[in-house]
Amino acid sequence: MSVKATMLSSIACIALAVPAVAQAQQAEEPKSVPADPASDSIVVTGVRASIQSAVNAKRNADQVADIVAAEDLGKLPDANVAENLQRVPGVQIERNFGEGAQVTVRGLSNVRVELNGRSNLGISVGPTGSDPSGRSTGLEQQSSTLFSRLSVYKSPTADQIEGGLGGFISMTTPRPFDFKKPTISYLAEYTNTNLARNRNGYNLALFGTTRLLDDRLGVAVNVAYSDREIGSSQFIRGVWNPGTTTGMKTDFNGDGQLDYTPQIARSEFYRIKRKRFGAGGTLQFQATDNLMLYADALYTHLETQRHIEYLAIQTTDTGANASTLTNGVMEGNYVVAGTLTNQRVRVGGVERNEPTTSLVAGGGAVWKVGRLNLKADFGKSVGDYTYRQDFMELASRGLTINYDYRTGDVPNITLPAGFDLTARASYPTRSNSAANDTIVHTLETAYRLDGSYDLDWGMLKSLQFGGRYADLTSDYRDYQAKLNATNPNIATLPDSYFVLSNNPGYPGATGNFPSLFLVPDVYAGGTGDDSLLLSNYRPTRPRPTTSYYISEKTKAVYGRANLDGELLGIGFRGNIGLRAVWTDFAVDTTADVGGGVMVPRHDTSHYSNLLPSANIKFSLARDLVLRLAASKVMSRAKLQDLAPRLAVNGPLGTASGGNSNLRPTRADQLDASLEYYIPGGGIASATAFYKNITDQVARTTIVEVIPGFESYGPLQRSLPINLGVAKVKGIELNYQQAFTFLPGLLSGFGTQLNATFIDTSSSDNQPVLGLSKTTYNGILYYERGPFTARVAYNWRSKSALGFTTTPATGQLRPNWYSSDDQVDASIGFKVTKYATLSAGVTNLFYKKSGRTNYNQMIDAVNGYEISDRQFRIGIRGRF
Repeated sequence: MSVKATMLSSIACIALAVPAVAQAQQAEEPKSVPADPASDSIVVTGVRASIQSAVNAKRNADQVADIVAAEDLGKLPDANVAENLQRVPGVQIERNFGEGAQVTVRGLSNVRVELNGRSNLGISVGPTGSDPSGRSTGLEQQSSTLFSRLSVYKSPTADQIEGGLGGFISMTTPRPFDFKKPTISYLAEYTNTNLARNRNGYNLALFGTTRLLDDRLGVAVNVAYSDREIGSSQFIRGVWNPGTTTGMKTDFNGDGQLDYTPQIARSEFYRIKRKRFGAGGTLQFQATDNLMLYADALYTHLETQRHIEYLAIQTTDTGANASTLTNGVMEGNYVVAGTLTNQRVRVGGVERNEPTTSLVAGGGAVWKVGRLNLKADFGKSVGDYTYRQDFMELASRGLTINYDYRTGDVPNITLPAGFDLTARASYPTRSNSAANDTIVHTLETAYRLDGSYDLDWGMLKSLQFGGRYADLTSDYRDYQAKLNATNPNIATLPDSYFVLSNNPGYPGATGNFPSLFLVPDVYAGGTGDDSLLLSNYRPTRPRPTTSYYISEKTKAVYGRANLDGELLGIGFRGNIGLRAVWTDFAVDTTADVGGGVMVPRHDTSHYSNLLPSANIKFSLARDLVLRLAASKVMSRAKLQDLAPRLAVNGPLGTASGGNSNLRPTRADQLDASLEYYIPGGGIASATAFYKNITDQVARTTIVEVIPGFESYGPLQRSLPINLGVAKVKGIELNYQQAFTFLPGLLSGFGTQLNATFIDTSSSDNQPVLGLSKTTYNGILYYERGPFTARVAYNWRSKSALGFTTTPATGQLRPNWYSSDDQVDASIGFKVTKYATLSAGVTNLFYKKSGRTNYNQMIDAVNGYEISDRQFRIGIRGRF
């Protein structure tokens, strides 16, 4: 049975079971939603009320936007903010270890993320790498329980900070003045994940707010903590390119071109310990009737400890270890099956710890005098990242190995009879062993002044104006094994350094890539520098060629006119504005010019942008709204991509670098949205959009031997480049309604449905990275009396994640993620006024949710990933 069919069956089961449960309870009408749009995201209760609150906020918005309100944030078992946003029309997410991480809006990953109007310098920690100096990512760090509202803005206004190409995400923490009385809310959950060794975990959250000094001083405090272990099985790092050695340079189909052969086939099994902590607070002080002072801060910490077991076959070995490919079976120009002779098997153990910290803090004042309103804000955003990795890899002697990628998810690997993957004697040689450390500190200090002046000049109702200055720095320090590091004699290591792999394999996947093998236990002798193994490499020493220091200063000013009136008898409200931005960028790196000679390098760039925007909303009828928007937007490249450095990760067989000449990505965009607001808090809408994008940034991968790192052999080197012009157009469909018109118990049902359809074209005929042409989201919920239940389904079509470069021609061949889907569900029962019992499941059909990564054709598999299913049970409440 397909996942879609299974989901429909699950929904049907809930639909049949819910009335029986609800009938035993006293009916209770959902509480009404406050009329004040400034506070409706805070005080709503119940699923229907939260949906109605979000719909009201969308209706009142000055631009094309979608809102997720407070009550709705915690009703599905989402681990973080990214997972909350995946059900918003036009939003797609990428997952790290099964948890939501990076977000794309309308297929574009250039998304600005703000926290209380300030930059959120987040960090993304993924399976194949990290973005440790992110401008505004890090949604995986943020627990959704910390926020009162999430907003996704798709058409900008002039007062909003530049940087979002697809859109930008605004996260808002609770404000004490939004509450009419002292309030405390809490959450306590037990979690269980099925692929982890230690399956037990928990989530805790607490929020409190009150007013003091005759209600002139408001205080709000928010705390969240979670601790869980994640299991993830991944076949990754596959690269298809012409062979690099004589025995691998083949032309089985006789077309005169070298065949694409699998150069790295690597199976990795992760045991990930994740601890997520967040704490925030807000103060508001009404100093006078016209002056309000405020201060707020949010600190988040995400610790990711990885234990990795891997088995790899790498056909790029040279010299006496070079392999030969025969009996090739072709699909297109890909050798999808064949026999490898003199091929070594590598097994390894990796320990990697990556604590990340984010702090966003600031304060300001809001002053009102007559028709003039002024707001001054000062803020600091800090992102800290620390990385430690220790590994050891063993290798067998040359073997004869058969492979076949036509089996689906992972390839079939046939080893010689009598070869034992679990025996220490099978690995007489050492391939790699080393230690690495990285420390990153990113800081932005920003000053902002915003003002508005109320007018009554016909259609012109008010003017807004302001400016912002921001100073951003990123200090990236990399460290490698100590000087004169020596490889350990593995024959002298005790047996305690070698253990059997302990992983779930690939549940539900096709193919038989081995999952039981010997694993070096890197920390068998402890984690200190005096460990029998680690003393060969630690303490580490600075690696100047991979380090950098970035300084970026931006200045912006804007003006905006707000309009309200009638045009041809039709009421309208809108805004038109212009934002001017100046950027000064500098990066300091160190280049190795050969012979161990290091030369400092200083690169700079300066550019400016004019960003006009216009939004208008027509009230065609009482509940029918037409929105039109036009704007120019820009997005700066990732900080790490802008540093012209060289970073080599020997154990993973990868290298990466940057490009200080990357130009900012820009787009001209149009939006048209027709929205019908269904009485009772529902909506049916269709939004068409168009983007003309220039200078999209993408990474390409080429396999090469890098001077100075010849001992690692050919590595997968990733470099960022600017692509040509791309056009993105699409439509978003959205329908939400509570079925209160149905009789009796059926009136408790409701639904949230949306779909996004996107089409693209580009001057270089390359896909837009991260873009799925089709996305579906469906939620069926039931709420009646004390009982609630929801089932959510998410599906997205294939998307490109990068390119592989053909060395001889420079041809870029896209790497694709296959389509994937996920089903989540939750139920709740309000046992008292102050307590609700809840249960939920994330990734219910986890075996069906594995995702394949391939190069151009489906049998040219680069990777396959399957992540665990998580159950939750807990109690929440408010008083």
